[in-house]
Amino acid sequence: LVLLIDVSGSMDMPNKLPLIKASLRPLIRNLRATDTVSIVQFGTGMQVMAGIPGSAKDVLASAIEQLHPDGSSPGCEGLKLAYAVAQHQFIPDGNNRIVFITDGDVCNDKTQVEAMGDYIAQQSDNGIRLSCIGVGTDDSTSRELPYFAGQGEGRFIPIVGEEQGEQVLLKEVAAGAIAN
Repeated sequence: LVLLIDVSGSMDMPNKLPLIKASLRPLIRNLRATDTVSIVQFGTGMQVMAGIPGSAKDVLASAIEQLHPDGSSPGCEGLKLAYAVAQHQFIPDGNNRIVFITDGDVCNDKTQVEAMGDYIAQQSDNGIRLSCIGVGTDDSTSRELPYFAGQGEGRFIPIVGEEQGEQVLLKEVAAGAIAN
């Protein structure tokens, strides 16, 4: 599981990054020792924590709590990095999934969106699925996220509240585990 988390300046609102942190806590508590989680964050810079076992709940929880919003939103670059991490951590016959959590548009222009969509579809064919969680957005305001999720054989799910966020993340990860 690769969590790709947008920590750009636009996430500095109570219904965005704090909501994501709260939504990720139950997911971390429910990880199994056999699960492997990587966290890729993008904003002013990009940071990666790769291959953390599900049994290291304190390490994962600390990493989530230390997320803070700052800077621009290089979403396409973040996606490419998340795929590189997923390829490196790939588990044959496993639940190889990226969960992309952001509040908005990802790429700069239509050409870049189409190229990224093709790349996502290719990665899905190779066994890495992509689901997109929209924070503070819905189907009508985000065109890229539903498209990317479709190309990645995942789902696009907008979240607006903490309880909904917890349920969405737990169900999405469980659904991926069941599908694989």
